[in-house]
Amino acid sequence: MIYCIFNPAHSSIRLVGSGGDCAGRLEVFHSGSWGTVCDDSWDIDIEALSTHIAAWFGPGTGSIWLNEVECGGNETSLWNCRFQLSEEGECAHQKDVGVVCSEFKEIRLTEGCKGNLEVFYNGTWGNVCHNQMELELETANMVCRELNCGRLERLDSARARVESAPNWLDHVKCRKHDSNLLKCPSSPWGQNNCNSRSDEVVHITCSDSVRLVDGGSRCAGRVEVLHDGQWGTVCDDNWDMKDAAVVCGELHCGEAVNAVGSAHFGPGSGPIWMADVDCSGSESTLKNCRSRWLGNRDCGHGEDAGVTCSEHWPLRLSGGKGSCSGRLEVYHNATWGSVCDDQWNIRNAQDAEVVCRELGCGIPVEVLGSAAFGRGEELRLVNGLDSCSGRVELQYLSEWGTVCAVSWDMRAADVLCAQLDCGSAVAVVEVDWFGEGSGRIWADVFDCQGNETHLSQCGISSWSRAACSHKHDAGVICNGSSVAFHEGRVQLSGGSECQGEVEIYFRQDWRRVLLDS
Repeated sequence: MIYCIFNPAHSSIRLVGSGGDCAGRLEVFHSGSWGTVCDDSWDIDIEALSTHIAAWFGPGTGSIWLNEVECGGNETSLWNCRFQLSEEGECAHQKDVGVVCSEFKEIRLTEGCKGNLEVFYNGTWGNVCHNQMELELETANMVCRELNCGRLERLDSARARVESAPNWLDHVKCRKHDSNLLKCPSSPWGQNNCNSRSDEVVHITCSDSVRLVDGGSRCAGRVEVLHDGQWGTVCDDNWDMKDAAVVCGELHCGEAVNAVGSAHFGPGSGPIWMADVDCSGSESTLKNCRSRWLGNRDCGHGEDAGVTCSEHWPLRLSGGKGSCSGRLEVYHNATWGSVCDDQWNIRNAQDAEVVCRELGCGIPVEVLGSAAFGRGEELRLVNGLDSCSGRVELQYLSEWGTVCAVSWDMRAADVLCAQLDCGSAVAVVEVDWFGEGSGRIWADVFDCQGNETHLSQCGISSWSRAACSHKHDAGVICNGSSVAFHEGRVQLSGGSECQGEVEIYFRQDWRRVLLDS
């Protein structure tokens, strides 16, 4: 177990409200809680990319910790700059500082490598109008390249995903020397001649689309390819390391570590697009390899191919106070697991120094063993679109099992999402979302308050307390999932515009949310 010093040079800061880690409202951790920063004296020497706009990412809540921040621009930490601790009533949340860094992706396609083109401006995702865009293939190709989605396959117009979203750009025309979309000539922000309620916004489909799913990171998991507008899997017939190397290279994930079959990362759903893949290893995309395209014939999802690339395993500290103390856990094979305390001690602290440095937590001040932060437990979300959505599975006494939906609620889901570093829960759903599991069913009632850091801290009845079938396996969607942002449109059905059953759009279908949650 590791406890890292929490000193000003390595104190915690975060950016909130953009959906990513590299833009948002600036918040700092002080006196045991998160608070905001007042915009007085805030400038580009501090921010490093964008010009400041007050409360650009929305007003925060709680304390406003800092005011009159003055940096020279070469400091390694915000805490090395001159600042004042803000007094109560001195500043309002309407003046909260926002930051946009150069690593923040300010454009996206709503379905990964296809969908409506949206851009981020003034704290909001908005549309790009289709006017004249059909003549500007260079512009659409720029989008596919910038998002690492290969080449342009199709350029269309479409209706806006959210009708109330602003139309930010119009008449965009990229040139060959432009490095990204937002450097291309266009109309001024917000000035346009399109209507989001008609088919007048840009819809792009990129060609060379591949992803790895249910492996715990973007560089490990079940191989899926986008074809004819739909994600499908790859059959493991003749699947080998050369094929895996092409996938890892296409995703910029380093070298291939393993090529697996037999649905090692769980069975997929939908079509099985490719079989008998035969790559030389030098192809730039999996679609350039020799293969048979077959749809759903001759292969089942129990034969889905998978890949593990050489990207490092994620780390975290759990069960402590804050993100810089706790039980050391690593994410591997779609599961968070703990590390044995053999040889961990403060006199030989090189291992702990690496962990603290990788987590941005300064230097280690204490290394503890004997489960000082509680015994580790493994849990996972399976068969979702990413590691923050899926069927709930828990491991107990080395045996994996599912959770009965009738024993699960939003408070338990909130704890699970937080434990997985996936934010908070959006919805608890049943088996028609993420499929039936197999093996044991843990039918316990999880009596969580919602503020626990681990499920093990919740009141739990004895294991296998009641009978339950896999037709009632619980699933969870966290707000850190792409489902919540890309596909999570909400509607009320069966009534007027303002009444009806709550439904969320997921995997090209409208699905109901459990009444219990």
